[in-house]
Amino acid sequence: MDFPDLSEGSSYMSAVLKACGITLPLVKIKQNAEKYQFGIHNLFNGKPCEVLGVGSCAEGLTIVANQQIEQSYSSDSDIILIFRLIIYENEKKWRTAKASHPKLCHYLRLPDANYPGYAQLFVSEWLNSTENVCLANNTMNERLLKSNAFFSANFSRHGPALKSDKDLPPLLEKEGYQAQYINLVDFKQTHVGESEIKSKDFVYCIRGEKWPVEASEYKTRKRRFNWPTKQLFYEIIESGYFLASVGSKESKNKENEVQWRVSFNKAEQLIIESFNETQIHCLMILKNIKNKLLPKAVGKNITSYTMKTVMFWCLEETPDTCWHPSNLMRCVCFCISKLKQYLEKVFLPNYFIRKRNQFTLIEFPGDIQTRTKDFLENFLDNPQESMSVILSTFNDNRNLPPNLLNDKSQDVFIEQWLRFRVAMAQTYHLIGVNALWTLYDGYSVNHIIVRCNDVLEKLKILKYASPFMKLSQNCMGVLQYIILRNEKEKNVSELKQLCLENMVACVPADRTHTILRIATCLLDFGAQDECLHIIQNVTNHKKIYFSMSSHSKIVAQLVKNTTEKFSKMSRIRKIQEVKIYEQLINQDLINQDPYTLIEKLKNFKEEGHEVGGYFLFVFLWKGCCFEVTFMPAEVVILPKPAALELCVQCNENKNVKKVSFHPILYRLLLEFLWHVKNVSPNAKKKKILKDLKQCVSKIPKEIRSEGFNFIFYCLLLQHNYRSAYKYLIK
Repeated sequence: MDFPDLSEGSSYMSAVLKACGITLPLVKIKQNAEKYQFGIHNLFNGKPCEVLGVGSCAEGLTIVANQQIEQSYSSDSDIILIFRLIIYENEKKWRTAKASHPKLCHYLRLPDANYPGYAQLFVSEWLNSTENVCLANNTMNERLLKSNAFFSANFSRHGPALKSDKDLPPLLEKEGYQAQYINLVDFKQTHVGESEIKSKDFVYCIRGEKWPVEASEYKTRKRRFNWPTKQLFYEIIESGYFLASVGSKESKNKENEVQWRVSFNKAEQLIIESFNETQIHCLMILKNIKNKLLPKAVGKNITSYTMKTVMFWCLEETPDTCWHPSNLMRCVCFCISKLKQYLEKVFLPNYFIRKRNQFTLIEFPGDIQTRTKDFLENFLDNPQESMSVILSTFNDNRNLPPNLLNDKSQDVFIEQWLRFRVAMAQTYHLIGVNALWTLYDGYSVNHIIVRCNDVLEKLKILKYASPFMKLSQNCMGVLQYIILRNEKEKNVSELKQLCLENMVACVPADRTHTILRIATCLLDFGAQDECLHIIQNVTNHKKIYFSMSSHSKIVAQLVKNTTEKFSKMSRIRKIQEVKIYEQLINQDLINQDPYTLIEKLKNFKEEGHEVGGYFLFVFLWKGCCFEVTFMPAEVVILPKPAALELCVQCNENKNVKKVSFHPILYRLLLEFLWHVKNVSPNAKKKKILKDLKQCVSKIPKEIRSEGFNFIFYCLLLQHNYRSAYKYLIK
C-alpha cells in the first residue's frame, strides 16, 4: 500500500471508534444476539420456512454509543424467509425425478448466460400438467399479499422484499406467538444497544444447498495471501446460496420477471464474523463515507454493499499483518483506491461471481461517475484532511485525549453489554411460555413428551437457551406426572419424587408459571406441606402485582440506576469495578447462561463490590412473571374451575390450544383448594376469598370472568350459595 505514514492518526481513529462502542467483543455480542433471536424462533416455529437475519444488523455492525454516530449507521433490518425446496442443478437428474414422481413439484435451476449471477427456475406443475413452467420471481410475495389480509394491510412491495414500518411484536404475534398482556414488555427505553432500525424488509428466498456452478471460479481462484483461511473457505463453500426473488435491473421486462438473483448472505455473514477489530473499523468507516460524505457528491449510486464488496477484494490482496490499529487509515485508503480502479473500468466484480457487475450502469450515468471519481481522488490526494472530515462525524469523542477515550470505551463496553443482555431477556419475555404452545398438538401426552425432548436436545447447543430449557423441562415434568398418575401400580414416593425433582429443575425459570404448574401436580397428588410451601412462597401478592403492571418501567429504572452509579464512581473505585466486570463478561461469553452469571454477580456482591447489574439480572431472569398456562392435554390435573375455563375456551374457538390464568388469581385458587383438602379453619379460607375479590378488582376487565369463576366455585365449596349465585350472574 503506497500511502503516507498515517499511524498516529490511525491509532487515534481506532480509539474514537472504540469509544463509540465499535469494538470486536460488542460486535460478537450483537452477532450472537441476532442468532439467538432467530434461532429460538426457528426452533419453536412449526412452519415450513426458516427465518434468518441478514445485513448490518446480523453482522453486528449497527452498534452505536451516541446519537451522532447513530444517525450515520441507522439502517433497515433485513429478514429473509427461507423455503427449503429440492433444487436440481442438472437437467438429466431433474427429468428423472419428474418421471419417477410426476405428482410432486421438481425445480430446475438454470443460470442465465446473458446476466451472470441470475438464474431461472423451471418447475413441473403438479396439477396433471406435463408442461414445464418458468416460476416468476414475484410468485410468493404476490400470493401472500393476495391471500393474507394481515400482510396486505401491513406490508408493501419494495424490490424483492415485503417492507414494513410496523413494530416487530405484532409481526411475531401473527407468526403464532400471541403475546400475553403481562409479559409483552415495552423495551423501547431499555433496548438501546443498537442503532435505530428504520424499517424491516422481509425477503422470500429459496435455499440452494450446493455451491452454484456460476461461482465455480471462486473455488479455483489463485490468491496471493492466506485469505480466506482454509477453514473459512470450507465454511463458505458449504454455506451454499440463496435465490432471491428479484431480476436484473438491466434485463427486459419479461426476462426480469422470471429471473432469480443468486445471493450469498450466509457466506458474507461468515466472512464478517471472521473480521478482526481493525477490519471492522475499516468497514464501518467505509460505510460512514458512503452515508455521510458521498451522497453530497454522487447521490446513492455507491451502496453499503458496494463498500463491502470492495473490502472483500482488498482482503484477498493484503496480508493479515496489514490489518492492525496503527494501519487503519492506510487500509481505508487502499479500499478507496480499489473502488476508484473499479469505477474507472465501470465494472465492480461481485466477490463470488466475478462476471457479475455490481454497478447498475443504467442508473449510473457518466456525469455521476465523473463526480464519484473526483471525490475519491480528492480523498486519496489528502488522506489527513479526509481523516479529519471522518472524525468530524464523531462529535462526542473527536477532541478527547487517548487516555480518556480508553476510559470511555471501557464504560461504553460495560453499558452496552448490560443493554444487550436486557435485549436477550426481551426475546425471552416476548416468546417465553408461548413458544412451547407449538409443541402441544392434541391430547397424546407421549407424543408431546417426545417433541419436548427433541426441542430440549436442540436447545442444548443454542447459546443463552437455559431459560427455555427450564420451561421445556417443566412441560415434560407435568406430562410425565400425568402418565404416572394413571398407572395405579406406581407407588406414592415415585410420584412425589418426580414432582419435586422437576420443581427444583424449573424454579429459576420464572416466579409464577413453572412453579405454579408444579404446585398443581402436587395438589392433585395430595402432597401437603410441600404444596402449601410452594404456593405461599411463589408470589408476594402486592410485590408481584406491582412488578407485573410496571415491568418495563422497573427495567428502565434499573438500567438507568446501574449505568449512572457506574459512571459516577471515583476513578480508583471504577478501575476495580472494571476489572470485576471484565471477569464477569469474559465468563458470560464462555458460559452463555444467565443463571450462572447471576451466581457470579451474587458472589462479587457478597465480597463488597458494587456490580449494580446484580439486581437488574435477578429481576430480568428470576423475577419475571408469566401467566400460568396449561394445554388441553393437561386438563386432567387442573382444578375444576380452571379445567372448565380450558374446555369453554377450546369449545368456543377451535384454534385455541391453551388456557392462561393470572398468576395471583391462580395462586389464590390453589391455596384455597389446599385448605379445603386439608380441612383448615374457615377463617383462613375467608381471608383467601377476600384476597381473590381484591385481586379481581385490580386486574383488567377482559380477564375478570376467570376470577368470578374461581370465586363462584370457592363459594360453592363453602356452601354459600346466595353469594355464589351473585358471581355466577357476573
